[in-house]
Amino acid sequence: MVNDNNHSRLLFCAISDLHLGEEDSVLTNLELGEPVLNPRGPNRCMTTLVNLLHSIKRELNDGKPIPRLVLLGDVVELAQAPFHLATSFFRTLLFLLSQRKLADRVVYCPGNHDHGLWSLARNSAWLEGLCSPSDLEARNDFNYTTQISRPARIPVLERLGKLFPEYEHDIDMLVAYPNYRLVAGSNHEFIFTHGHFMEDSYKLMSIVARRLMENVPTKKLSTAPRKTVEELEKDNAAWIDFVWSGIASSGQSGALFERIYEAVMVRDREVAALLDRVSVVLKEEYDIPYVIEAFEDSAFKAVLKKILGEMGVIGSHHRASARAGAFTRSLESELKAYITNYISRQLASEGDRPSIDKTVFIHGHTHKPYFQAIEAGDFKSVAAVNTGGWVVESKNVTKADPRRPGVVIGTDHGDVALLTFNKGHELVFECKGTNDIWCALIRERLDTLALELGRSVVASSRIREKHLEQRMKKLEHKLDEL
Repeated sequence: MVNDNNHSRLLFCAISDLHLGEEDSVLTNLELGEPVLNPRGPNRCMTTLVNLLHSIKRELNDGKPIPRLVLLGDVVELAQAPFHLATSFFRTLLFLLSQRKLADRVVYCPGNHDHGLWSLARNSAWLEGLCSPSDLEARNDFNYTTQISRPARIPVLERLGKLFPEYEHDIDMLVAYPNYRLVAGSNHEFIFTHGHFMEDSYKLMSIVARRLMENVPTKKLSTAPRKTVEELEKDNAAWIDFVWSGIASSGQSGALFERIYEAVMVRDREVAALLDRVSVVLKEEYDIPYVIEAFEDSAFKAVLKKILGEMGVIGSHHRASARAGAFTRSLESELKAYITNYISRQLASEGDRPSIDKTVFIHGHTHKPYFQAIEAGDFKSVAAVNTGGWVVESKNVTKADPRRPGVVIGTDHGDVALLTFNKGHELVFECKGTNDIWCALIRERLDTLALELGRSVVASSRIREKHLEQRMKKLEHKLDEL
């Protein structure tokens, strides 16, 4: 796209929540409902995603590779898929990016489900440093996060971008965790974060530590239990790795956790039944002093509900329910609190924020794409965008279901656009930005793009429906076994 007075240049594309390796991801190859590695290549839905990125490259960047592809967390599924399986699907995606020369740079911002990959990368970077005697004395700081404007180069991830030399297109692989800032021109910025630290369940260890050790009331801790995002990560890294990035490799107990997780996320009535069964087992195994035996199971159930509620696992949760809209009051409150308490502080502490007229916050995690203007702290003009998700979480998917896959694109003038697929086999496009001429032009380009994709989009959507039906049958069978 030519950069003149009327047009902007493409700066990035962002996608999140691919959950590669999980059977409920529409990008995972299935055989009889189970994830399998397909030596013949990706499934049709992954091919369609890649075709979309290629069309964006062609139509919006004059055929040149996308400058930055931001992978905004939960790209690799480590909570409900074995590590070798999930990362192998990721390799397939990287192969397609190299083969089609789609991106010059990939910035990976891990989420909760692929947090283990961040831990692995961070630890391996430290070990690489230990192997360099000249740097040993200087390496006295073990970083739990990256600087917001300076993604890190970590050897183990850099090598992933150079796996396919035959295509003569190495991908510059960087990692940013948990926040990433990209400046657009002189007075616009994009700030990316997966979004898990907006929820109490991912700050649980910080809340528990301050509640028990400092006797701070829980209500005062829910929005900002720590002063910095690095302190949050120090407290909660092992907790996130255990529950959301490692338990899938724990044999039978991992399979049990997956069933419980799917019950919580998909079928509310199964949660009540599960609590009943657990309470009965606890009653049989343990005795509660001073409680009448007939009421012990109710006591256990009440305690379990309280614990799960404090963790954010059950209750009115904006991610778990398809009935909740894409931008709820609770999500707005969490987003504003995270921006004010953590994004602003990180920017201030790193002294890295000049005068900015417009800020666009982009996150994933909820699987519900939206575009919303908000007010947050000291930021002058703020828009919030969600990238959507590529998983099936309900068998009752309708056009009204806010959970949909999406792609976010942005320019060097601070313009941003959200593209989403819906149940109606269409490419739905929404464009908001500072440049009305750019928005009009890109709508025209995307109208053409929708016609060109035509059969591919429709066919992939139909295949998605078949995948949905297959996955829902498998999911119902697993939940019935609880």
